[in-house]
Amino acid sequence: SRAHAHGLESSKLAGADTRARQRRRTMNIKCAECSDSEAEGQLSNLKSLQAQLAAAVSGEDYATAASLRDQLASLEFDGELGALAANAEFYRAFASQDLTAMQELWLDDGELPRVACAHPGYPPIYGCEEVMDSWKQVFQGAQIKISAKQVRCHVLGAMARITCTEEIESGGQTVAVNIFEWDGERWRMVLHYAGPCLV
Repeated sequence: SRAHAHGLESSKLAGADTRARQRRRTMNIKCAECSDSEAEGQLSNLKSLQAQLAAAVSGEDYATAASLRDQLASLEFDGELGALAANAEFYRAFASQDLTAMQELWLDDGELPRVACAHPGYPPIYGCEEVMDSWKQVFQGAQIKISAKQVRCHVLGAMARITCTEEIESGGQTVAVNIFEWDGERWRMVLHYAGPCLV
């Protein structure tokens, strides 16, 4: 089974939107390496700002909301920070078998397949619908306690490539390449490849 194989191996805020688009146009190539705890900390910071923004909008405090929206947009598209946070979210969804979170992370490519996923020992799967069907099968098996180690991130414009080693708590290791694309709102996964680590 795939599970076994993978176990082994508002208008007041418009200014912020404009600034986020400008950041997208001027972003340079970036490369970084961080620990799992750092990536999780970045993700926690993003979620905290998202919660504060929701509260400010609910309370009609638009000045605060605009400021928070700008901070959030900056963090989410701050190259390696946003991409590493998305990568941490991917492994959180994987380890917790959270299909909803997993689906929200992947780019919805509609009728034109743009995403791909290759589980260890299996050929690539193309298209968001088929990819999500594969994750549903993985999650129907035993829960896999998986984490990413030796994470490296390379960002070029609106694309981010992350390489890492996947460690399974019960034993076993795979190497992975994850590619994310900025869709104007958040980093979305477009490729996950995992294969055996023989070293």
